Amino acid sequence: MVLVLIHDFNRWLTQIVKIDGAGTDQPGREVSPMSNSERLDNLTRTFSADREFCDRLFDSPEAPIAAELIVFSNWIRYYLPDFQEFLHEVAEKHFPCEFRDEGQAWTVFLLDGVAKDIALVVYLVLRGAISEAGSVLRRALEHAGVLAHL
Repeated sequence: MVLVLIHDFNRWLTQIVKIDGAGTDQPGREVSPMSNSERLDNLTRTFSADREFCDRLFDSPEAPIAAELIVFSNWIRYYLPDFQEFLHEVAEKHFPCEFRDEGQAWTVFLLDGVAKDIALVVYLVLRGAISEAGSVLRRALEHAGVLAHL
């Protein structure tokens, strides 16, 4: 099995780079006109499957929900710096002096983690990795819970 995988990988690499020596600054190497991502997609159909799922999603009755996810994700990205600044100031008053720096840092870190996880959820949902998106969403909720506890 391992030899088959190595053979397939070597065949894929040979398809990416032609060894004929014309037209490059490196003797003996000419890059194929097809991009590496296109060649990878030809081999695995990963990107094609993502695009097909996304197309079907936006042609389905669930399209408004997917659009809301995108809007909310953009909203978070736009307003996060102001929200972080506000919570940083609140944390300064909330935590005792000896824990103030740590409290402010954890407040910003956890909020940033929530925002990154939500962006990742949108990315995964639009590509059809729904169960993986659920795991990431759980982590975002855990971060929000710890933040609320602090």
